[in-house]
Amino acid sequence: MVLLFIASLMVAAPLETTLSLAESRPLGLARTYHVQGISLDPKRLYVSSVERSARSGWLFVFDRATLTCQQTCRLAIGNQYHPGGMQLRDARLHLPLAEYRASSSAVLLTIDVTGLDHEEKPQRRLMIHASATLPDHVGGLACDDRGHRYAANWDCKLVREIDPAGNVVREFSNPTGVAYQEIEYHDAHLWCAGNLKGNGPERSLVDVIDLVTKQVVRRYFLAGSRATGGSDFAHEGFTKEGNHLWFLPEDGPHSTLYRFDLPSAE
Repeated sequence: MVLLFIASLMVAAPLETTLSLAESRPLGLARTYHVQGISLDPKRLYVSSVERSARSGWLFVFDRATLTCQQTCRLAIGNQYHPGGMQLRDARLHLPLAEYRASSSAVLLTIDVTGLDHEEKPQRRLMIHASATLPDHVGGLACDDRGHRYAANWDCKLVREIDPAGNVVREFSNPTGVAYQEIEYHDAHLWCAGNLKGNGPERSLVDVIDLVTKQVVRRYFLAGSRATGGSDFAHEGFTKEGNHLWFLPEDGPHSTLYRFDLPSAE
């Protein structure tokens, strides 16, 4: 009985898989400053970034087919000019805008992108709404199909679940200690991109965290070389699209969009 009890308390190690680089696409000379997050829809690539010297956050909209920049939007509310990782759900980007320091403050933005499909080009615009505030830095923001958001603070030490009314309904500590740079919600799990640091070289990875057990159930290591050298793919921008994992780790100009593919059975 004692042995069975002890076994029940043990946490199973996550299943690990190494993914190889499948595609890389340069963004050319687009000046995207210090990239923070990315999202994709069938027509567009969205990139959030920060320009610290100008105290400005930015949201860039790229044509997905050509990777040419179609629109830029400056983001700044007083000392809050640091956008973070974001998630696109139901034609709305859920994006945090925080002060550029830990233990600070943030506003959660909801950005409606449907206006970008307006027939008349001068009328193609983004609609931005402030939906909630938090007394902490938010570096990554995910959103589920109920409208609940998951806000990760600086270095993702803590994740807060926020209901549609803006109330924090629960919070939990990062189970791994990895300073995830961007998180997304998919099928009752958080997909979290970051770098594993230890005695050897850093390794870029994506962890899949079960929101019920708060444990990592899958871990995907990323193998390949960046256009600018190195293999740090999970440094900043990350998004999951079906069985494709996309990354934009480099600041612009000379940013490159990278794709890794999950095994077809997953």
